[in-house]
Amino acid sequence: MDSSDDDAGASQGDIVAVESADASADDPMDEEVEGEDEEDEEDEEDEEDEDELVTGVQDRERQQEERDAQKQAAAERRRLLAAKKQEDERRAVVEKLLKQQEHSKSLKLEADKQAKLEEMLESHDRIIMTRDATTFYYKQHSTHIPQVKARVEAPTPKLCAVSTCGNPSKYACSKSGARVCSLACYKQVET
Repeated sequence: MDSSDDDAGASQGDIVAVESADASADDPMDEEVEGEDEEDEEDEEDEEDEDELVTGVQDRERQQEERDAQKQAAAERRRLLAAKKQEDERRAVVEKLLKQQEHSKSLKLEADKQAKLEEMLESHDRIIMTRDATTFYYKQHSTHIPQVKARVEAPTPKLCAVSTCGNPSKYACSKSGARVCSLACYKQVET
């Protein structure tokens, strides 16, 4: 009994087992108690197994719920990404169509401008003067075509009246009307 007092945390079945060890082996009551103790231990093990099964099932259910929640969150992300991608593609198509419309409008405006220019060029006479030449464009059956005159040569520059000076004249003497190039030549002509 002293040994059972030392084991204060021991279960009831342990105490009985210690007592039965001290008792004689011939007592039939002890055998019944031992059989009951074994059944109690088996029942306790079965209950522990059931508790473990219940907690295991609960753990599995909780894990399954967590996995389902993760799958749902992933599916939601995929749905949102797919919706965003579809929206981006739709915007790109709309922008492309708008650019095509703008391009076709600009092409049409350019074609209209070109047609108006060609119509104007065909319906009007034109004169294009450049440094090198003057070009006349006339519409077909035009009545405004001027007569082409012979080319007139530029007049030759008049030279200074002083015999020793061969420069082109810029001035005329007021008294005699002689052409001079400078004041020095003017004084010689006057004298």
